[in-house]
Amino acid sequence: SQAATQGYVNHLFTQINPSSLSNRVMVVAQFDLRRVGTQNNNRYAYAQLATANGAYLNSELAMTNSASYGNQTNNFNTNNQTQFTLIGYDYASNTSTRSYYIQVKRGHPSDNLEIRNAAIWAIEFTP
Repeated sequence: SQAATQGYVNHLFTQINPSSLSNRVMVVAQFDLRRVGTQNNNRYAYAQLATANGAYLNSELAMTNSASYGNQTNNFNTNNQTQFTLIGYDYASNTSTRSYYIQVKRGHPSDNLEIRNAAIWAIEFTP
């Protein structure tokens, strides 16, 4: 992926139209992420959830400096983790079309990143 170093770029997205103002949306994304580059030196690949017409209560930032897919699912933000699950709670009160994205960013101009096995889904529910 030709991800930016200064800002995040969209990788994968989904959309939903909530059927009621009072309904909320849970967003879940799963993916493998790795840094591509010749030096370690605390260089990272990053991923996050983003939304348009929604409002996340909170969501995690995924980051790794692993250069290979090691099937590690330890804790967030560990150096060797490559498999991630991000969960976002959208509390916005509207019925507009909402878009949800997995966004990625490389940590250094000389590096790049790869994301694979990515999936994102949105689940509408009544609180």
